[in-house]
Parts: sequence; C-alpha cells; structure tokens
Amino acid sequence: MDFPLPVLILFACLTLTFIIRQISVVLKKKFIRLITTPLITYFICGIAVAGVYRDSTGNEWMIMAALGLSLIADAVLMIENNDLFAHGLIFFLGTQVLYIIVFSDWYQFLMSDIAVGLTLLALMIFLVYKFYKAGKLGSMMIPVIVYVTALSLVVFFAVNGALRNDTASSQLIMAGALLFYISDVILGWTQFVKYYRFTTLYVWFFYAPGQFLIALSLFY
Repeated sequence: MDFPLPVLILFACLTLTFIIRQISVVLKKKFIRLITTPLITYFICGIAVAGVYRDSTGNEWMIMAALGLSLIADAVLMIENNDLFAHGLIFFLGTQVLYIIVFSDWYQFLMSDIAVGLTLLALMIFLVYKFYKAGKLGSMMIPVIVYVTALSLVVFFAVNGALRNDTASSQLIMAGALLFYISDVILGWTQFVKYYRFTTLYVWFFYAPGQFLIALSLFY
C-alpha cells in the first residue's frame, strides 16, 4: 500500500520517538521519558485519524476514540504511582470496551473459538490467582478481574476475526491485540507480583507496536 506523505512522516516520528524513549529508560533520563511517552501515543493517534479519514465506512472511529483513551491512561500510568494505577485502569478499560465493540462486529462462531476461549480463560484464572496469592491485590480484585476479562475478549474477537477473514486488516488487529495483551500481563505482574528493573521498557516494547498495528489496520 502507498501511504500519503503525512502518514509516512508520522511513521518516522513515531519510530524515532519510540527509540529515544526506550533509550531514555535504560539511561534513566526521566524527563526525556516523560516527554516521549505521550508523544508515542500522540503519533499513533495521528495515524489512526488519517486512517479513519482515508477510508471509514463503519465504526472504525471507535478505534481512534480507544487510542484517545489510551493516551490519557498512558499519561496517568507513566508517573508510576500506585495510587494512580486504578485511574489508568479505568481509561484502559474504556479502550478495551471500544475495541471489543469494533472487533466483535460481524462475529461468527468457529470451532477454534473453543480452544481460544479456554486458553484465555485458563490464562485469566492463572493471572488472577498469582496476583491474589502475592498479597498485593487488595481492593483491586474486582476491577482487575473485570479488566482482564475485557482484555481477554479483545484478543478472543481479534483472533476470531483473523481466522474468519484472511485480510491484512484482520491480521494486523490480531497481532496488535496479542502484543497489547502481553504488555498488560507484564504490567500487571510487576504491579501485583514482583517488580522488575526496566519494566516500563519491556511493557512499551510490546504495547507501542501493538497499538501501532491496530491503528495501521485502518488503512486496509
């Protein structure tokens, strides 16, 4: 596909900002990280806006809205304050709900849904159990269960769509949803089980490409 020049510029800015952001994490340059973190999502939002403007015939605008909520969540979570985690979770839950609405459009049952659903359910039970056993979940138990359920549904419908429709858009959405899932698992594990050095580096290594692929799907 031939992308218009403004979109190519957004691609370049996104890539450069992402690299700078990740390097700033390693070098512990907090100011640079705080500047570049929201910029990454800004550029992804810009790509989504261009995709919706170029060829939108349905509810694709919800992806753009979901990315907007993600931008707010990113701004909250990048402060890395435990008291703000719940607030970030609320905005990301809104993101997942919008993704569910879009990805479940024209859903049709496939036999593979059983395996995918059981796998996601098993992962959800495992994660919630580990979070609870670590003793840090507290009053966040119900919100976390709700969020993990929503996140699992996003992946479920994304995989179903990719298996039903062998299109570039569906494949990009599935890949993006899986990367988003991995990033949130890392974030949740760090928050409730065990903190790891450079966690934000690992989270964004999956999160940013995941959101980018979902935005990119709007062009196909």
